[in-house]
Amino acid sequence: MRLKGKVAFIAGAGDNMGRAIPVLFAQEGACVMLVTRNQANLDETARQTRAAAGAEADQRVATALLDLKDQAAVLAAIAECVRRFGGLDIVANVAGGYSGAHPELTAADPAFFTEAMPNLLQTLINVTDAAWPHLQARGSGSVINVGAAPLTRLVGTPAYHGAKLGMIGISQSLAWRGAPDNIRVNNISPGRMRLPLPQPPYSADTLPKLGTLATRYGSGVDVAYAALYFAGDESAWVTGADLVVDGGDAAMSQFPDKKLP
Repeated sequence: MRLKGKVAFIAGAGDNMGRAIPVLFAQEGACVMLVTRNQANLDETARQTRAAAGAEADQRVATALLDLKDQAAVLAAIAECVRRFGGLDIVANVAGGYSGAHPELTAADPAFFTEAMPNLLQTLINVTDAAWPHLQARGSGSVINVGAAPLTRLVGTPAYHGAKLGMIGISQSLAWRGAPDNIRVNNISPGRMRLPLPQPPYSADTLPKLGTLATRYGSGVDVAYAALYFAGDESAWVTGADLVVDGGDAAMSQFPDKKLP
């Protein structure tokens, strides 16, 4: 098991990527703290994560229902994770979606940005800031920030585009900050994902065809394996990186008129 003995805090353990990541981490032996603000989503993620943990579910899976924009609540949840599992090794920031309207920059009410931007970036900052002293105490750690592939598909969505690009910058800055304490910080930029997450088994027939090199939408499982790489020892020499997981969408966009063979 690649994460046996590790403790992971999953911020945004709601659905899709936020569900697939803790399920895979539990399969690989990690103790997992699941945090999100929607009770129904939290319950389903907990059910699947407990199933992945098997007989050790009671010892390896915990939950907390809270709004990640509430800094005091985040501090309490991190403290409870450390108390229950004895430390903290991995932080996965999967929260930060925004389901509201995406007006053009010049047409947007200023209030739009005060609502959207905290949801997209403040959650990451709150969680990472609360977790940092515990990662330092551990002597090592991995922070994984899950954003979006912003370079090709987010034109006309200024708050979302800006926030997701901002996540890459934050990840690189934190990688500098964490280097003396052996804390690695990396970013994952997923491409277009199928929502909601289909039930396993996953196959090409499960997901609709899409005009990318991979000819399908991504699933949460695709991103979960990228997160597993960053969480485990295999990526010990990787920090400050942005891993694009987009089925070749970015590569294909460089040649919009070229047809697949």
